[in-house]
Amino acid sequence: MVNVGINGFGRIGRNVLRAALGRTDFQVVAVNDLTDSRTLAHLLKYDSLAGTLAAQVEALTAGWWWTAGRSACFHSGIRRRSPGAAPA
Repeated sequence: MVNVGINGFGRIGRNVLRAALGRTDFQVVAVNDLTDSRTLAHLLKYDSLAGTLAAQVEALTAGWWWTAGRSACFHSGIRRRSPGAAPA
């Protein structure tokens, strides 16, 4: 399985994560974005074009994760402007 990180959680980043929910060949393990985790969780759960996400999305103080019977995707609030500056 390939681990994928998403840099930027706009329309494309959220769609990539939604697509990953239905796949078994890759999983999203990190999201880097400047927005706070509560807003990111809300935008993922309630999308005006894709509809409401059936998977659980929970905002936490240190970030957020979703569960869909698979590993969690975690946003640590790194908020790096450069993806190379994010810790490995």
